[in-house]
Amino acid sequence: MTKGKNLRLLIGGSSSFIFHLKEFSDTLNNLGVESKLVFDADYYDGFPSRKIKNWIQTRKKFNKLIDEFKPDAVTSTFIISPSLSTFSDGIP
Repeated sequence: MTKGKNLRLLIGGSSSFIFHLKEFSDTLNNLGVESKLVFDADYYDGFPSRKIKNWIQTRKKFNKLIDEFKPDAVTSTFIISPSLSTFSDGIP
């Protein structure tokens, strides 16, 4: 984050948390933090999914989201998600 630039936070949430995360995201936006809320399963629905075809997925769609939004930090309610891989990309 550079001086004078607003923090950009990417928030990923599961369906059971999305309502509360929407309120959280809206509050952050009102405080000057640029946040984007996404449904985790839209970007990753891998193991342990009931659909075997989802067990192996690429990060292509998630990487596109990261490249377009350019977050300073990523948080997610779904522990096994591509958001964990952002650590290797230098995004906390």
